[in-house]
Amino acid sequence: MKLNFNIIKINTIKNINQNSKYQNVSKPVLFSDMKNDVFEKSMINEVSFRGKRGCSEANFEVKDIKNLRCPICGQVMIDKNQMEAYACDIASKRGEDLKKALEFYEDERNLTYDWENGEKRSLYRPVIQEVVNCVKKSAVEHPNMDLAGLIELNGKPHMENLIGLQMVVVNELLKYGKENIEDEKELLRFKNILDEYKNRIYGIGEEDFKRKEFIHAVSNITSNEKVQEGIDEIVKKLPTSTNDANSFFVKYSKDKRTSKAIARQFFMRSIATTEHLHPKSKGGVNRTDNYICDCANCNEQKANVYFDDWQKTIPNIKEKLEQYLQDVQDAYDRGEISAAYANYTDEIVDTVDKLTMGKIKLKPPIKAYRVEPERNCEFVEAEEY
Repeated sequence: MKLNFNIIKINTIKNINQNSKYQNVSKPVLFSDMKNDVFEKSMINEVSFRGKRGCSEANFEVKDIKNLRCPICGQVMIDKNQMEAYACDIASKRGEDLKKALEFYEDERNLTYDWENGEKRSLYRPVIQEVVNCVKKSAVEHPNMDLAGLIELNGKPHMENLIGLQMVVVNELLKYGKENIEDEKELLRFKNILDEYKNRIYGIGEEDFKRKEFIHAVSNITSNEKVQEGIDEIVKKLPTSTNDANSFFVKYSKDKRTSKAIARQFFMRSIATTEHLHPKSKGGVNRTDNYICDCANCNEQKANVYFDDWQKTIPNIKEKLEQYLQDVQDAYDRGEISAAYANYTDEIVDTVDKLTMGKIKLKPPIKAYRVEPERNCEFVEAEEY
């Protein structure tokens, strides 16, 4: 038996006209499924997620939006390709040219071209800006040195400052231990560890001072849990290359990194990352409505703190999140992220409301739905059966 009928073959034009975002068109289809993953911060705060299921952190498309500002610190974020390009630029320069290259990235408008509405803000995060200020001065004084040479040159003078900061923490630990560790054997062991690492800090002996080793050495020093918690909190004050410029110079002067490898560190903290609003370590799911995009620097600072607790430490968090959502919505309307994110901004408004138990009610962004792609229809003769 033969059946003759026409079937419609639809060829979808993928390119979306970015200039047509304000046309009156229908709302795109949402491809997220509606299965709920539930977690609890407390018996009161229960949140059901409705976003794109199984979206990995790496595949979160919002990270790919160019010149998106971090909703926490407000600075422009970059991707890894941009980081590589900027690092190559700086690594290839010396002297006055290096100084000018470093200064170029101190003004985000050189990257965003938003000279009318933008303001001068550095792409470097605060600690890196301190390092850059020092390198710029040294570059003029030593015009034949590349970035790696200048970092090594500044390693020794910054070592003295770093030793001072480290000893402040060690002395605070010693005082706290004497006042709170009641067991004599535990106190003696604690003092011996501190003496050993004091020598390492001052360069006495063969072993270098290593922060992680020191933290591990004092992590189980006493059976008194409350006292141990106090020790753990104090030891966290030790400076690192991400929160102290002195530590940065010392680390990268000792490691003998190439100029390009060091330059990457200048921009590493500005890379766009996927932030779980509800921490993954506390049951947060991998869904788009549990994600915002923030810079690596802010992501690290949040760690696994509950969003409701974290937001209290961020000035103007409501306004920043609203601006972030509007920027994401505009990018969606321009076709920079896929249709799977059609309701992303609404979902984040809902998630933040629930995570803060109604304390933060975000204003939904203005939407101008992008035009649906034009469709070309061809009638194709049916096959015989």
